[in-house]
Amino acid sequence: MDQQTDRNPVMPLTYLPGRWTPGSDAPEIALIRKKHFTAVIVWRAMLRDALCKPGFRTSQSLSDISAETTLSKTTIMRAQGQLLQAGVMTRETGGGTSRKAAIFIMAMPKNYGKIVRHTRETGDWTL
Repeated sequence: MDQQTDRNPVMPLTYLPGRWTPGSDAPEIALIRKKHFTAVIVWRAMLRDALCKPGFRTSQSLSDISAETTLSKTTIMRAQGQLLQAGVMTRETGGGTSRKAAIFIMAMPKNYGKIVRHTRETGDWTL
């Protein structure tokens, strides 16, 4: 086999614009490259909750996330720290020693909720 066909080129982070997901796939790819796999799992769980709430806020408890993901609370807190560092969410209130429920704001996708119109020409084709 040719060596060129055996190679897996490194996909640039800007390659996937998020056409089938609510946002860009670049942050998820970056987390996977850093081997923060549990952060991706926690991020998806928190994003599912935030998509249903105004302002993309989520206040899921560690117990709720743990029940959904089967991860321990310590692992979830570590993953949330990685997500905060990656910039995919910010802490609005709570957490730590404040004894208040943590509320996170997920980064809102650029075109979320807008109708996307594709104007690319398809040409003349038949089935």
